[in-house]
Amino acid sequence: MAVMDAALRDSVRLILSETPETLTDATINDPLVGGAAEARVLGWVGEPAYELRPPGEQAQIRQAIAYLTASIVVGLRRRTYAMKSEKFGETYAYTTGELNVSSWITDLERAATEALGSLMQKASAYPKVTFFTTASGRRG
Repeated sequence: MAVMDAALRDSVRLILSETPETLTDATINDPLVGGAAEARVLGWVGEPAYELRPPGEQAQIRQAIAYLTASIVVGLRRRTYAMKSEKFGETYAYTTGELNVSSWITDLERAATEALGSLMQKASAYPKVTFFTTASGRRG
């Protein structure tokens, strides 16, 4: 099930102070952007499936997906966000302070995991199944 909808796309834009013109639905919906973030978050929380969870847990998952999608967008637009100045003709110039893009990405990823909170703890409480292990050096 695709969790990404119009409200979630708007949340991603809000996090990044973007508009629909500067950050399009197509960019957010791209499998390597929103699709990757959604798959990663749903993998983190495990079972049960998103649609079977209570509304509070669904809200946590949606918030994590928004933050993680934003971090992927920042990574893709690294040079644009790190730009320090821009000049349009002789009448308009724009300058910003230096932005640490790597730190911003880390902060967004941390916000995604913090949004999941107790869901991450629940997922890690389930035992991990190991299919193969290394055999000891002695046989028979």
